[in-house]
Amino acid sequence: MSFDWVDAKIIMLAMLSLKLTIRYVYLANFGLMAASLNL
Repeated sequence: MSFDWVDAKIIMLAMLSLKLTIRYVYLANFGLMAASLNL
């Protein structure tokens, strides 16, 4: 097992978590906007 493989796996996990975080923030903002429009 080489360090390059470990680094690549960590980078891939970091990118995946960042992508999920952006998606959740986008969905939360969209939900707040929809709620304010319904008021």
